Amino acid sequence: MTKVMACIDGSRAATAVCDYAAWASRRLRARLTFIHVLDKSQYPVDGNLSGNIGLGSRESLLEELTALDEKRGKLAREQGRLMLAAAKERAVADG
Repeated sequence: MTKVMACIDGSRAATAVCDYAAWASRRLRARLTFIHVLDKSQYPVDGNLSGNIGLGSRESLLEELTALDEKRGKLAREQGRLMLAAAKERAVADG
């Protein structure tokens, strides 16, 4: 089975990637799959920040940093889902 896979990142080039992937998918009569990946170093999955704060720091600071990191990761995942949905809509519109 032939498949066309297109990686998108939200840059200005993403629309061109979507268009060319849709074109290739039509020409090859292949399924089209869009991929978006978050960089693990920018959006860590675990919330362990204990090594990032020094001695004497308060527990509340650690909890707040962990909560902010979690929220940042969730927002990045949601942004990725929105990018994939927009890419799908664009490909469907292209035929």
